[in-house]
Amino acid sequence: MGSERKERANELDRRVRKLVRGIDTTWLRVGRLCLECRNERLYEELGFRKFDDWMSEAVALSRSRAYVALRAARDLVPIRDADLARITVQNADLLSRVPKSKQASPGASCPNPE
Repeated sequence: MGSERKERANELDRRVRKLVRGIDTTWLRVGRLCLECRNERLYEELGFRKFDDWMSEAVALSRSRAYVALRAARDLVPIRDADLARITVQNADLLSRVPKSKQASPGASCPNPE
């Protein structure tokens, strides 16, 4: 009986971790889609007067996270999507807050830490 509970616990743990990894890899797409909706005022076509009203309904409990993703997608344009997709939304948020003057220019290499 204990073995079945352990297997169930491991399966649930695996599924939760997989879903969380999926969330972390979709933030860029969510941010870009929300940015497009806002920039083109497409939320008005859906009957919303304000973008924030649409965000409240469209992403509900993840609204603040969606705004973080939107800001990062907007501010991190010089960084390739393939590179952005490999970092979490929290790290993208931190990176988006670095002043442009402190960011490396596109194509610049980082110094070797060794």
